Amino acid sequence: MSAPLPLSANLAARRLRSLRAEAADDTRPHIEQQHIVSKVILKQFAGPNRLLHAVSVRHRDAAVVARGPAGMGKITNFVSQASGSAERLWSEVETRIPQAIKLCESDMLHAYSGDIGVVRDTVALHYIRNRALLKIHRDSYALARQARRANAHQLPGYAQDFERRFGRPPVSAEDHAFFFEMVLGRQFDEDFQSGLLFRHSVERQFLRSKEWLARHQVQILHPASGSFLVGDAPVITISKDGRMGPSEGVALDGASQVIMPLSPKIVIAFGPQAVGQVPLETVEELNRYQVRAANEFVYVTPGSGLEDFVRLTRFTPTVTRRS
Repeated sequence: MSAPLPLSANLAARRLRSLRAEAADDTRPHIEQQHIVSKVILKQFAGPNRLLHAVSVRHRDAAVVARGPAGMGKITNFVSQASGSAERLWSEVETRIPQAIKLCESDMLHAYSGDIGVVRDTVALHYIRNRALLKIHRDSYALARQARRANAHQLPGYAQDFERRFGRPPVSAEDHAFFFEMVLGRQFDEDFQSGLLFRHSVERQFLRSKEWLARHQVQILHPASGSFLVGDAPVITISKDGRMGPSEGVALDGASQVIMPLSPKIVIAFGPQAVGQVPLETVEELNRYQVRAANEFVYVTPGSGLEDFVRLTRFTPTVTRRS
């Protein structure tokens, strides 16, 4: 994942303790089924019967699933600890998305700075709620633990805690190694295995993403013909050499392009402030990005005819031509 926020070690440790206390509080209900694509976004892609179609990108012959937005775009325990406070943080953005979408539809967004901020925060939210970031977090644990061990002596109260436990201050590398493995490392391992470290990380990544996007202008793109679709990893980050998404090493702050659909008629991009229409070939290119980035499903509006587009894009082998 990207470099951590420049929070002081004291603030980060305090926040982690707060999350640990929340997770241990049985009076706070855990939210198991969590949207990674906001219900309010999925609602934009629903048809007149309030259903949308989910097309599998894992199984070519899987039946299209027709369901309402409340039952789509979810995974189990994306945030497995302190989920209540996470959902409250996400909802601060989600409750404001409908108004921002209306302003995008009328091309009036740039007249309202607060709503431009909502659009940026919507992109930040959907960037961090991505299975790829969870996988990267899990895969990078060994390196994170090594860094934690190397810097543990800088934690607030480290020397006092050592002396309280062992009756003397730490004086050697062996002291530091023993203290980490027998005390600090155990808590770190427990927090990783329980999902608490990811809960802490995803919140920090959300705040960092908001800060990065706040420095960039918003573009609003509409299709001259055709319509957009949306995948279950809707924020597309593209590098100059064509790599795409965190799983291919393209973090938000390293992307040359950042794109997210908000509705069948709106895609948000970042670059010079602009509003405009894009031709059908660009619509199809943007839709292919969604299909390529999706982990399990792509969501399309019933009647759009895009179900076959998803399957052809995902499952048709790419032919490399020889010169």
